[in-house]
Amino acid sequence: MKPLLGYLFLANGIIFGIASNSFAKISEGFTKLTPSVLCILFMCITMFSIEKQCLHFQLDLPTLLIVV
Repeated sequence: MKPLLGYLFLANGIIFGIASNSFAKISEGFTKLTPSVLCILFMCITMFSIEKQCLHFQLDLPTLLIVV
């Protein structure tokens, strides 16, 4: 069950990362409030999900950066 949970966190991080990039583009240089707030919120969720994924697969950040 643990590897499945890690993959779910990874998928969650990827989906929210794509969404945050879309909101960054829509915010037009962070001049529009709602897309800017959503971009920052989704990026926080992305970082949380990636961090949880690293804990499930016992990866540290330098190892993750080498793999990517």
